[in-house]
Amino acid sequence: MKTKPSLISLLTIPLICFIMACSKDDEPIDPEPNQKTIVKQDAAFLGLGSVRLMDSLNLELSFPELENSPLAGEALMILPFYRLSGDPTDIWYPIPSVHVENNLKIYHNGNGMKINIVAEEFDSSKPYGSPVDYKELRIMLVKTSSVQHINSRNELDFWNYDQMMDYLDFEG
Repeated sequence: MKTKPSLISLLTIPLICFIMACSKDDEPIDPEPNQKTIVKQDAAFLGLGSVRLMDSLNLELSFPELENSPLAGEALMILPFYRLSGDPTDIWYPIPSVHVENNLKIYHNGNGMKINIVAEEFDSSKPYGSPVDYKELRIMLVKTSSVQHINSRNELDFWNYDQMMDYLDFEG
């Protein structure tokens, strides 16, 4: 299924994205000036640029483009993806993910537009204790009703960044 851009995503309304992010020591993380937002009929995309994670990162996402879109009031699936700084493969990793070689696991939880991304030691629930630098952090919000007909992982892998970008017809 390919989705058509909504009128809102075609307008040149400046993005007003209020992001509150806190690390373990409550230092705010400023949003990148080159953030990218796309809102379509069945999904939205938010590119946050580079972010440093220290044990946990709390994000509260709010952007006016969703308020009058077909996504407003819908149940949304949150799919965060990242690329690690210094990773020569330049792979998009889903959250949750595990990096055994670095003794690192990353997962998220959230409610609505509030997302908490957590980094812990792979073999315990202890905080990771070292910074995790994301080269890029991107979040897809997908209307659950638009994918409920998919009944097999073979049809669409929700944890595969490239498949999701293609399925939702996002560029990027």
